[in-house]
Amino acid sequence: MAKDVKVAKPKPGIPSEWKEEGKCKSIDSRLFFSEIQSQIREALNACMNCCVKDQCRDYAITNQEHGVWGGTTERQRRAILRRMRFERKSSSNDLTAT
Repeated sequence: MAKDVKVAKPKPGIPSEWKEEGKCKSIDSRLFFSEIQSQIREALNACMNCCVKDQCRDYAITNQEHGVWGGTTERQRRAILRRMRFERKSSSNDLTAT
């Protein structure tokens, strides 16, 4: 298993009540912070049909969490952030071009 990892405290004003509904609540949290590929896949599979997957992913993006959150890895969330920034920049450029 991965070494013990401290999870960042949520930023003020970001709701986290959804955590009580997560499928991961009954799973050893170390699985979600492992660097072993088979365990990462297992964590991703655990997220697959979770009813709070979107909230979890958004929380991880906002708080820049590490590990598996909301069915995404850190790399996937960084890609999501880049895409969001690009889209924001593109839409603001579209507004200034007209």
